[in-house]
Amino acid sequence: MDELIVLITSVVNLSSAAINLSIAWRNKSREKKIDPRSGKAKRSKK
Repeated sequence: MDELIVLITSVVNLSSAAINLSIAWRNKSREKKIDPRSGKAKRSKK
């Protein structure tokens, strides 16, 4: 049972982290007013 609980908690943490990252990415794109395509291209080049 303990392993199952750990697995569920880790999955929940990963999903919440992904949601936070998506929200942060949206906020950054809004502040800079840059197209998502150009932003991704610049990051990939770096």
